[in-house]
Amino acid sequence: MPKETFNKLSIEKQELIFNACVKEFSSFPYSQASINQIIKTAQISRGSFYQYFEDKWDAYEMMLMRIAKEKLDLLPTKIMNTHFFDVMEQFFHDTMAWIQLKPDYYQIGMFMDVDNDEMVERMREKHRDRMKFLEAMIEEDQKEGLIDPSVHPKDLVEMISDVSKTSLLKAFKSKDYDEMRNVFLSRLNIIKKGVQYHV
Repeated sequence: MPKETFNKLSIEKQELIFNACVKEFSSFPYSQASINQIIKTAQISRGSFYQYFEDKWDAYEMMLMRIAKEKLDLLPTKIMNTHFFDVMEQFFHDTMAWIQLKPDYYQIGMFMDVDNDEMVERMREKHRDRMKFLEAMIEEDQKEGLIDPSVHPKDLVEMISDVSKTSLLKAFKSKDYDEMRNVFLSRLNIIKKGVQYHV
């Protein structure tokens, strides 16, 4: 969390520092990002940086909190069906829209997925814990006879998450959003229905 001195800055100054963080953390993973470069881009002194933040992680968290708030403002939560596959499809569409709106933010998330820094790993672990509700959705769908009860919920969540990440990454790189949306929906359908004929 930033220090109170940061919160007392003008909106314009906060924006300048935030944008400098986005530029640096979307150019390099957290572990390789440079405070010196943030300072240079924001046009502040090193002393000022440490008046606003305890360390690099403090600035990183400030940026992530701001990004999360922007995402909520730009992509308000829709009333979603509570069934697992519908929710995963909605997540994909929302993330695709987010990539097109804020590609720099998505790049930061991509770096988070591969960074070996201990603090980033802890954040990833917290995120995984927050996704437990998806496993609960699967269990409910299994009770309703919508999903095979022999399927392990964690396996299904990881499988679809991997398919989603691959499609989103290709969309991000190619900018062919419609094509990759179709690819994801096709692969999601394969997972839903399976590929083997039952006789």
